[in-house]
Amino acid sequence: MPLRNPFTQNETLVFATTEALVELSEKEHSELLVISDSHGRSDILCSIVEEKGKDCDALFFCGDGIRDIAALVERACSSSRFSACVPPVLAFVQGNNDYENCPMVNPKHLSDPEAPCYMEVEIPQQIQINVSGMNVFMAHGHHHGVYGSIAPLCLDAANRGAKTVLFGHTHIAMKGVSNEVYAINPGSCAFPRGGQPPCFARVGITKGKDFPSCRFFRLSSEGSIPYEMIASPW
Repeated sequence: MPLRNPFTQNETLVFATTEALVELSEKEHSELLVISDSHGRSDILCSIVEEKGKDCDALFFCGDGIRDIAALVERACSSSRFSACVPPVLAFVQGNNDYENCPMVNPKHLSDPEAPCYMEVEIPQQIQINVSGMNVFMAHGHHHGVYGSIAPLCLDAANRGAKTVLFGHTHIAMKGVSNEVYAINPGSCAFPRGGQPPCFARVGITKGKDFPSCRFFRLSSEGSIPYEMIASPW
């Protein structure tokens, strides 16, 4: 059974086929699964993808846990049931605790025993993808001073022509607008701060709309539950 995501980087450094990226840009509505800061808890990352990934068009990982992405790829290559849950577009960026490159299981080895067992994956500092006609920018946030303000990050995104920016680093879920850019931090799925629970986000983008929709979910022993923040920190 072919993998839903080929786990092969294209020129944008995203795990996706060119066709999948074109389809994502042209969809009338797209659902994004946004996760960040797993910090070694690949079990949590994979459980979220297993629960929510099938209904999403793309997975965005905002950094600090690239080795958990490697574990996700390895699991998908060994389990057809799990691989069916991984969206056809998987984007990730380097966090302050990640390296520039990361070895991962090579999916080509599944069909070609002569192919190398592992591949070296380049981890970008930032990435930009067109989703349903909207440019989405993603960076971890540690180079943009996001502990103090989202303004520098949003200004950088605006200068790149993006209307939405996804980031992590603070381990605090939030959403807000600055420089006419909608900023979303999904929080940490493993080590939250600020009294928040472990959480992640689902982001909906509809063609022609100025801003996306954003829903946060907290983790529980029974799966994910909608999470409403009392107030955003910015």
